[in-house]
Amino acid sequence: TNTLTKTLKYWKRRYSLFSRFDKGVVLDEVSFFSVCPEVLAAHMASRCSFNTVVDPFCGAGGNAIQLALTCHRVIAVDVDPAKIKLARRNAQIYGVEKKIDFRVGNCFDILDRVHADAVVTSPPWGGPGYSKHFDANDLCSREAGGMSSILKMARKIAPRTVLHVPKTVDREQCLHLSRNANFGRVEFEDVTIDGRQNCINIYLKLRQDNKQLGPVINTKVELDTNYKNWWSRSNDLNAYTTYLEKTSKFLNSK
Repeated sequence: TNTLTKTLKYWKRRYSLFSRFDKGVVLDEVSFFSVCPEVLAAHMASRCSFNTVVDPFCGAGGNAIQLALTCHRVIAVDVDPAKIKLARRNAQIYGVEKKIDFRVGNCFDILDRVHADAVVTSPPWGGPGYSKHFDANDLCSREAGGMSSILKMARKIAPRTVLHVPKTVDREQCLHLSRNANFGRVEFEDVTIDGRQNCINIYLKLRQDNKQLGPVINTKVELDTNYKNWWSRSNDLNAYTTYLEKTSKFLNSK
């Protein structure tokens, strides 16, 4: 109950995570604070209208679902079978499950032979209490190699990579790692949601034929969740607890 009290605020924002939440969206407690708000996932997808894209850390499917609305095919990977089960169900609610190829496994191991137009993802940050000065080596985990390993994996799959990272990430470090991975185009997009700084999106494109490195591009985008329209619905702890119990039953079902 102690952790539920801490994550209750994400339950209160559930309609900003999935506008069709009441249609049967299923999330576990971790997914409530790790999934991208729908307006952000949709924005990223609007900039990534390709044939095939890969989300190597798909979680409960927030990004993969929106990408399936703008791309022909999405390969969505997660190391946790439970997250894939959640993502598949949520994709059904949005009518895009047939456009998503769900795969269970470690993305660093199972994507060797995959080729796509872009890798678009929100790497794990380590929970809602992330550092005020976020080290890019902590993206995914230091054990996995951090941002450096993610970029090494991504560049083998596609010429473009989009990373959704904490607003407090070390930009100079990200730029250094991106240049080391031979990305010639680097764009930092500051994202504001409902008037508050939310995160940074990093858009990368590989340098071709040893062409000159492009300039670093800094952009901003302001997004709105229309939170006033959904804030008042069933926000108490009992409703949240009951919902998570239903999620647990769903995950334990065949």
